[in-house]
Amino acid sequence: MNKKLIAIAVASVMATPVMAADLKISGRINQQFTSKTTDTATTSVDVLDYSDDGHQRIQFDAKAGNAFGRVAFDARQGRLGGGGSADRDSYIGYKFGGSSIQFGRMANAGKNIEKDPFIATFLGVRSTVASATGSSSFNAYDSNGFISDIAQFATKAGGVAIKVQVGLSDNDAANATTPGATNQGHVGVALSGKAGGVRWFISNNNGNADEGTTSNDQDITKVGASMKFGKVKTSLALKTYEDNGQEHESITLRANMGFGGGLTGYVGYATASSKASAAAVEIDSTWLRLAVAKKLNKSTTFYGGYTATDVDAATGTDTSEIGVGMTIKF
Repeated sequence: MNKKLIAIAVASVMATPVMAADLKISGRINQQFTSKTTDTATTSVDVLDYSDDGHQRIQFDAKAGNAFGRVAFDARQGRLGGGGSADRDSYIGYKFGGSSIQFGRMANAGKNIEKDPFIATFLGVRSTVASATGSSSFNAYDSNGFISDIAQFATKAGGVAIKVQVGLSDNDAANATTPGATNQGHVGVALSGKAGGVRWFISNNNGNADEGTTSNDQDITKVGASMKFGKVKTSLALKTYEDNGQEHESITLRANMGFGGGLTGYVGYATASSKASAAAVEIDSTWLRLAVAKKLNKSTTFYGGYTATDVDAATGTDTSEIGVGMTIKF
């Protein structure tokens, strides 16, 4: 048989699975320049910073029939020092009817369910007093979190989006110290939908470090809603958080308004109370955001603004930051 025909036949057989799969490559490039001031009881430090804030990503999505998968990475230079790359999503899944099931590493059930448009930028709500991460070193179950060894079931019922996650890890030693990485006993649930002109959501992530102990338990609940009044869109989010005696509660109010030509203004305010332990003194704090974003074209957005955190404690750290940035999506 002609060797050329054999080569073509072999190549065709090998290429069939590849041709059957639909591969999409997407991502974003982000850079920002900020000036940050940190005030303590004894010092005041000003830092100029040019960084991506961990907001750069490359993502690969594949589909083959009802099967799907994703691998995503953040390639970051870091912020105020630091850097390196970080794994994000890495999962496989299968769709059936209007539901899906997937396994691997993925965003936790409540990650940014409140839909903050500035997440992972210096203007973001997360990692502020409005976020549970402000009172715990374990933040995988709030809006910072991607969790490994997870099974997820997602569906819709009566217009309500439902997501349920269960941790699959079985490593007692690791779970005793790093519950956000190994997740034995973790359960996450998220519900969201619309009622009239109101979008509502509720989520809970409960991480039990060892299924039989409470040494590193975490429980984060978010409840909120958003709606429009004319050109103004408003949102309210309530959050409660507990971690081995630490307690945190916050209320976040946000509003944005379009001015035409792709320009939008944003205002955000949060008040929070935290306790480092059951016996500790409660500390109150507030957070403020003033920002604008200009959509330059379909893929490019310029943003700028000011954010400040004020902690009502003699040993607290107050911060303020002003800056600009740009995100290009592809």
